[in-house]
Amino acid sequence: CIRDRQRGGFGEGFSNEFKDAPYDILTIAIPDTFVEHGDIPSLRKECGIDAESIAMRIQTQLGSSN
Repeated sequence: CIRDRQRGGFGEGFSNEFKDAPYDILTIAIPDTFVEHGDIPSLRKECGIDAESIAMRIQTQLGSSN
């Protein structure tokens, strides 16, 4: 679940609805902090929502759930 805020909204509702599911849910969101202006690829990387950052988070999550 990728969303634009860390609290509230779809991701939190989804996670709460499936909290007893037999699998982990990883929510990736833009931090609730000020983000400097810049080009979109740089901002996505800074916020951790670029492809490489998302892949690393997934790999980390999969590694910790084994």
